[in-house]
Amino acid sequence: MNALALKCAQLCAASYDSSDPRFLDVEELRFGVIQDGDTTFLVFRGTDNLQGWLDDFKVVPARTNGGYLAHVGFIRCVDKLRPAVEGLVPLGGNLVITGHSLGAAIAVLFAEEYKIDPAVTFGCPRVYSRLNASFPVMEHTRFVNGGDLVTEVPGPLAWHHTCDPVQLGPDRLLDVKYHDIGLYVSRLAGVTDGVTTPRCSPLCQDVANRM
Repeated sequence: MNALALKCAQLCAASYDSSDPRFLDVEELRFGVIQDGDTTFLVFRGTDNLQGWLDDFKVVPARTNGGYLAHVGFIRCVDKLRPAVEGLVPLGGNLVITGHSLGAAIAVLFAEEYKIDPAVTFGCPRVYSRLNASFPVMEHTRFVNGGDLVTEVPGPLAWHHTCDPVQLGPDRLLDVKYHDIGLYVSRLAGVTDGVTTPRCSPLCQDVANRM
């Protein structure tokens, strides 16, 4: 899993490079279908603009195509991406779905709808409402770097993760700086990022106030 996780994190990092031709833009969203040997990676970029942050915090539930209650902002992103993704993703074969931040939430919802295993995510927010009588079962590996604040939103009283986290690094104080996909790549590669004393940035505090 370590090699696969590092590959997924590296592809997620590459998705933020607007000049990388392997990725396609759909309105404010971005994804790529990347072949590596006999494995196909479906990669979703995280939030890269203000509209994305606003969508992240439309915290009311709606029904997924599978009948589960999930975050309406994430569902709307999936609806925007679905026509393009369905036209490019090969059916069957060795398919891995991955994403960072908002892209992680999108990856989880695509994995639910299309029964894609495994899903490997980084800095994933909570996706599903606790109003569900049950939650989708999937092969999901959810990496959390230190005290990544985004993994704690929306709040735990009303929202639910699909699985326990795989924790990277000893840091536990919440701060949005741990959300950087570059730090995920470094820690998976065994490279120290030098972060020792977490402090909450203004963006971190703004996110925390919305929880």
